[in-house]
Amino acid sequence: MVFSENVAVKKYLLHDYKGREKLIIHSKKSTMENELYCLRKFSRNGTNPYSPDIIEVGTDYYVMKYYSVKLGARNNYRKLRGLRRILFSISKEELFRQLDEIVDILKEEEIQHFDIHPANILFCEKDKHLKLIDFCCAKTDHIIPNRITELVIREAKYGGDSGTVAMIKKYIDKALIPIEKQVEEVNGLLDIVGKKHFPGSSGLGKTYQKIDIPYFYDRPFHKDTSKEFNAIRSAISIMPKSVIDVGCASGYTIFNLMRMFQLDSAIAYEADPNVFNFLVKIRKYFSLKEFELINKISPDSEFKETDLVICMNVHMWLEKEFGREGSNLIISNLIKNSKEMFFQTAGRESGGQYRVKWLKNKEIIKNYLHDMGGNEVTFIGTLKKRHLFKVTNVS
Repeated sequence: MVFSENVAVKKYLLHDYKGREKLIIHSKKSTMENELYCLRKFSRNGTNPYSPDIIEVGTDYYVMKYYSVKLGARNNYRKLRGLRRILFSISKEELFRQLDEIVDILKEEEIQHFDIHPANILFCEKDKHLKLIDFCCAKTDHIIPNRITELVIREAKYGGDSGTVAMIKKYIDKALIPIEKQVEEVNGLLDIVGKKHFPGSSGLGKTYQKIDIPYFYDRPFHKDTSKEFNAIRSAISIMPKSVIDVGCASGYTIFNLMRMFQLDSAIAYEADPNVFNFLVKIRKYFSLKEFELINKISPDSEFKETDLVICMNVHMWLEKEFGREGSNLIISNLIKNSKEMFFQTAGRESGGQYRVKWLKNKEIIKNYLHDMGGNEVTFIGTLKKRHLFKVTNVS
């Protein structure tokens, strides 16, 4: 394959983990030696969280870990397409702090980047850090790239790297005006959650679990589910690309799985209409394109084949609504169509508003999950008197 000497070429490769990494082939516009030198210096021996991960280095290319979110377009500071997705994970204050810290590190390492713009500011949802990329035009105490003259002229009018970042922050402030109006609208929806009681409702204006989005950290919630999520995260043995969350409530578990694994598909079932409407708005306002919402589950529901199913504290409500036969059909179909499922319910030993009294202990629950089609059922632990299991289906 022949590449033009006048154009830098970018190509995307398939890779085992997440399916995507970025292969950058360089032209003679920049010097590979200089770019890698600047990148290594910026990385501070791998301790700088704002440096991209470089996976492979060749004679005329390097492979960088793929980050799915970039702040915006190369030549249009107004089109901050990734801003909403970034604000799904970190606050404006944290975003600005990270931008300032990037500038500080560049100054401390005596690097002039010369090419900071929204398309070169990526975001890693897993570790919640910005990543500054494309050091092909950077200048430090080594080789001077061929394009330095034209970039110095362009950057001089903005005040260098710090001036460019200051300008980006001004455009972020402008872009926040409609976003913050939409957040006010969502808060109005949350105020009426619990006005009418549904299974799992937690009181007027109070969600069942924490809303893990910075704009809503202060909202009242009923239960801290972070321990359950951490137990699930530690026990996942696959790299899921698709997830079904039955009874996702205000999204704590599925949102964090989306951040961790860059899911292609995240399907959430939520029956409370007020919580469902909240989730619809969240999907739209924070650009969660992989997030699919369904407001009803029943014994007739057809499930797509998926890598991971989350069925936490919803089974007892399914049994209450559909009886044992109906809930069995739902659970068996979920197991049948998944590689792994995490299951927790309120059995007789549990506290809670409703208990499945015939599920007397963890051994009976484990046998039940085997009967529903689980090839292997693993006891994970007991949290607040409720037993958590992982169900593996190997067909």
